[in-house]
Amino acid sequence: MDSNKQNLVNLVMLIGGILLISGCRSMLIGNLLPNLEYNHSNYSDKNISLGVIRGGEIRTDQGMRDLSGKDEVTPELFSEALYLSLKKSNMFKNVIRGNGGSLEVEADLVSQEVIPGFPIKVILFIHYRLINDGAIVWKKSFISTENSLNGEPITESRVRAMERAVKNNLEQFLTLLPTALDSI
Repeated sequence: MDSNKQNLVNLVMLIGGILLISGCRSMLIGNLLPNLEYNHSNYSDKNISLGVIRGGEIRTDQGMRDLSGKDEVTPELFSEALYLSLKKSNMFKNVIRGNGGSLEVEADLVSQEVIPGFPIKVILFIHYRLINDGAIVWKKSFISTENSLNGEPITESRVRAMERAVKNNLEQFLTLLPTALDSI
């Protein structure tokens, strides 16, 4: 093969690799929200405020990371998903950003990782705290593991798997939250 053909093959492979790594779609907030129905009227007279959401370690190999950050769960994105999930749950009278609730929820995005392969595997580890009158009254960590699905475009598979991991993590949190509230 002459050098021009080899250069063209190398260029095509480089562009293909960039497309595989970069993805072409950002996470959509609606895809992060759980579909659970809640009937917990015991807490409907309480307000809950959304406290600090901290970012954590991104363990994905540098060569596999989407340089645009579209497949990463940022504290801002997770804060919005948690806020909307709490509102959608109808567990509380009001969900407040910042101070003002009789209860407060905080979360740490401890780690997130994309493991290359077929399927691509995503692992998301989040630690939650429930605070009442300045004291931590409940804390729990959840790990969500999701794989890319057959038929998903390769450029979107990491983003979709991370969306499902966030949704699963929020579902785990909201499922156990009434038990935590009952103990207060």
